[in-house]
Amino acid sequence: ENEVILTDWQSVEMKMQLLKAEKNNLRVRLKETRKENRKRKRNECALHEGLVDQKRQAQELGCVKEKIALTTMEKEKLSIMLEKAQSETAKLKKKVKKLKRRSTRTKCQNRGIVSHV
Repeated sequence: ENEVILTDWQSVEMKMQLLKAEKNNLRVRLKETRKENRKRKRNECALHEGLVDQKRQAQELGCVKEKIALTTMEKEKLSIMLEKAQSETAKLKKKVKKLKRRSTRTKCQNRGIVSHV
């Protein structure tokens, strides 16, 4: 009878040890799960912040593209204005040259100098 009680007691102790070991395993897995959850939340936050940054950068890029387009248009306008001004300057230089020649001829003629121009 004592042997039966001892055997029962031993089996109860073994079951208790198995339960303790399982409890410890569950604790370890719970810790790992919590750690993984914190890591996942950090990653989700970082991903969300990254998406927010990406949207902001896309908006800024859009603004920069608009500015570039406006600047390009302004540059083209200024280039056209410059060409017109250069053309006008060339015309005026020709007129000045003609006027100088006429003026020189007139002065020479008034002085009696004959020129073969």
